[in-house]
Amino acid sequence: NYGFAITEDLKRNMEAASGQDLDEFFDDWVYGEGYPSYQMTWLPIGSSKLQLALNQTTSDPSVDFYEMPVPIQFRNNSRDTIIVVNHTRNGQVEIHDLGFIPDTAIIDPYVKLISANNITIKGIQGPDNAVKIYPNPVGDQFTILLTNFTSPEASVTIHNAIGQLMYKKELSMQTGNNILNITSSGWSRGIYMLRVKNKDQNYVKRIVK
Repeated sequence: NYGFAITEDLKRNMEAASGQDLDEFFDDWVYGEGYPSYQMTWLPIGSSKLQLALNQTTSDPSVDFYEMPVPIQFRNNSRDTIIVVNHTRNGQVEIHDLGFIPDTAIIDPYVKLISANNITIKGIQGPDNAVKIYPNPVGDQFTILLTNFTSPEASVTIHNAIGQLMYKKELSMQTGNNILNITSSGWSRGIYMLRVKNKDQNYVKRIVK
C-alpha cells in the first residue's frame, strides 16, 4: 500500500539520519516565513586581527531570529579569506586573526544563504570606547582592546593599588587599533589601574581582580 509522507515524517527521518534536533530549523524555515538581513560592523586591529559585530533583522514576524552559520569574506588587493560565524544571537562580537588587514568585507560571498539587503560597515569607535577591558572583573587572563588611536605608538602600564608596576608594554598602533591578551593568574584580588598613553591621548581605566 502506498501512503503519503507529511512534513513531520520528513523531519523525523532527517533527525534520525543526522542525529540532530531540527525543531528550530523547521520552525524557522518550514513553518515560519521570511528571511534574515545581516548587518555587520568590523574594525581592523593591529597588523592581522579584526573585531566584528554581527546582527540580523527578519523580514517577517513569524521568525524572531535565524540561527545558522554565516560565511564572511575579507580581502584586500593581495589576499582574501573566508571565515564562518556561527550566528546565535544579535550583538554577537568576535575577534579573528586573519593574518592580514582587509579593506573589504562581503557577507555570503557565494550567495548560498537565503538572505537579502545585507550590510557591512567598516567601523570607527569613538573616544569613549577607545580602551575596552573584558571581562572586568578579570579572572586568570583578560583582554584589552585599543581602538581609534591617532598616534602609531602607545605605552600601556598597569599598577596595583600600592603603585607597583604589574605590566608594561610599548605598542605599535599601525591601524590605530591593537589588542592585548594579559595573564593575571598571579595577581592578588584588588583594584588595578590601567594607563594607555601616546603623544595625544591619555586614558586611565580601573581593573577589578
